[in-house]
Amino acid sequence: EPDHPAAPVRRRAVRAGCLSRAADRRQPHRHGVVPLRPRAQSLADALARRIGAQAIRLGGPVSAIALLPDGVRVQAGDAEYDADQVVVAVPPALAVEQIAFTPGLPAAFREAAEATAVWMATTVKAVAVYEEPFWRGAALAGSAISYAGPFREFDDHSGPGGTPAALFGPAAAGPHAVHALDWSRERYTMPRAPRWSHLASGFGSPVFQQPMEGRVHFASAETATAYAGHIEEAIRAGLDTAARVLESG
Repeated sequence: EPDHPAAPVRRRAVRAGCLSRAADRRQPHRHGVVPLRPRAQSLADALARRIGAQAIRLGGPVSAIALLPDGVRVQAGDAEYDADQVVVAVPPALAVEQIAFTPGLPAAFREAAEATAVWMATTVKAVAVYEEPFWRGAALAGSAISYAGPFREFDDHSGPGGTPAALFGPAAAGPHAVHALDWSRERYTMPRAPRWSHLASGFGSPVFQQPMEGRVHFASAETATAYAGHIEEAIRAGLDTAARVLESG
């Protein structure tokens, strides 16, 4: 689609030989992405400021959610919280594995959740830190894709002022520091016993859009109905769910 906002990015990708096929709208979308400045954490920080520290509880993972005659009860760590409605903002596969629901979730929901991968849960991310973004002065590209590995994708995540980042080239052999994190070993990213296959396409399943008894909602990048997987789609899922909560009173 020549008028699509991502069309110029896709044309450049085709010329670079790094775009193999058009993405299915239900699958995680990769082209035309825009980095958050100064970092992705800025989004969470801004949301926390808007909500207020008094409404945020950290260090209490949710272990149980129970429907009551007049609301919902959430068990988080050693504390219990009662609410009219609840939004579960984690990937469905993690929700069904780590949270006990009373009554139990419908079989169709559980099956869809277990078959829907946590986007990028098997990814290892590494950050190489340099004193300066040397590639910019040499007019080198800020990203690359490799199908040979061991790394599949490289991106320039430095800020406009030159905050350190990583890239190819002779100077890349001497980073100031390297940080790596294997997401598959993170408890709240990768299920202990994942049941999805590489061919699973449960992203945005209609069952994820149906709240449990009208009071327990699900919203994450995996429940998004279009281009699931990215931060923007997690935000869209949250906005859609918030609208449903408000509409239901």
